[in-house]
Amino acid sequence: MKTIGETLRQIRESKGLKLKDLANNDVSATFISKVERNESNIGLNKFEALLKGLHVSYDEFKYL
Repeated sequence: MKTIGETLRQIRESKGLKLKDLANNDVSATFISKVERNESNIGLNKFEALLKGLHVSYDEFKYL
């Protein structure tokens, strides 16, 4: 089973996005990188911000 970070990376890369493309006021590129490498935990608000930036619903994320 993939981790949240691995799934986020898979989605981001499949959409051709770089870390800096997904970063915003809520989450930095450095933080996203740490989450993708499972070096940092992510709270619900930041997780939702990333899903929004990826244009993916929570249900779609669960399916992946």
